[in-house]
Amino acid sequence: MKTREHNVYNAVQMRTLFESTPFEPTPFEQRPTRKCKSDEKLDFELLSQETDSSKQKTTRNIRPKRRRQ
Repeated sequence: MKTREHNVYNAVQMRTLFESTPFEPTPFEQRPTRKCKSDEKLDFELLSQETDSSKQKTTRNIRPKRRRQ
């Protein structure tokens, strides 16, 4: 049972460690994201491909039927 007691002791130590240190979120620097013209063009092309593919009818893979003789 020493391992269980040891785990409980560690948990208590961790809890007191977290409680004693005040949590302050680090400020996140927001930089305006600048895209190159080529990136914008690429994004536009990808988007247009997605919309084009969604407009297409989904076709099933059907084998040509044999005529009965």
